[in-house]
Amino acid sequence: MRAAIAWCLVAGAATAARRIPRGGALPPAWLLKGGAEATKAHNLKTKADAAQRADKYKDAVSLYEKALEEAGDDLLEASIRLNLARCHLKLEQDVECIEVCDAVVDKVSSRSPLRATALYRRACAKQRLGELGDAYVDAKTAQSLGHERAFEIVDACAEHAPPEPPQQLLPLRTMQSAGGAKKALEGLLEDPSQARKLVPLAKTLGSASTLKNVLNLPADRAEKLAAALQDLDEDRAEKWARRAKRAVGAYRGLRKFSKLWRRYFPKTVYAGVLYLFGTDSLRLLRQKD
Repeated sequence: MRAAIAWCLVAGAATAARRIPRGGALPPAWLLKGGAEATKAHNLKTKADAAQRADKYKDAVSLYEKALEEAGDDLLEASIRLNLARCHLKLEQDVECIEVCDAVVDKVSSRSPLRATALYRRACAKQRLGELGDAYVDAKTAQSLGHERAFEIVDACAEHAPPEPPQQLLPLRTMQSAGGAKKALEGLLEDPSQARKLVPLAKTLGSASTLKNVLNLPADRAEKLAAALQDLDEDRAEKWARRAKRAVGAYRGLRKFSKLWRRYFPKTVYAGVLYLFGTDSLRLLRQKD
């Protein structure tokens, strides 16, 4: 019996050793979301990477597109799209490169290195198409995210950089130097009528493309925000400020109540228990007497 148990343990260990590679690294099917489909996409990506290194960019494009159909993991999909964008650049397919990079920029986080790479490759394609202003904006954003080669496009397209913010934005800088956004918001909560003075400033914050690049918003949300700012009037701004004042007041009251509850409720319960215990003890003593 002991020999059979030992044999089963040895066979199980050998099977586990065959399934998990040396060094403890997990195979792609275990590592990526999507299981077998993610593994198939990873294998296709490996073949496409080899074709790209061999300068067979058309074959690599075909393989990358097949890998995208099988990819079930967001990180793997973004990596495939970035390599696909590079192949499109090499083939001078700039429009396709921009479309692929757009998909990456819309999905990854605002501080991701993948976003910086996508912005840089999109800037390369836009520069070749003659869209030098947009190329400058993308390259400048990629440079702020730490991309090493983005400065080349920034320097080449510097003459086509967007103009500086208009004079209407100067009150915003004055407000920041006078105490920052926190102080300005506190002033709005004290006197909601001050929101009327900020309406002209809000309407000069820029177009949807500017809001998209500055705030790292998706295109549809940037368009909605730009439309809301343009439709903003003084009455609506003051109404929102008064609602915010009421909401903040309710929140502060709730926080104060919560602090008092946490501070005094345990003491109250403890005192009540002692009182009940004491009265019961006195009643028992009187019954004995």
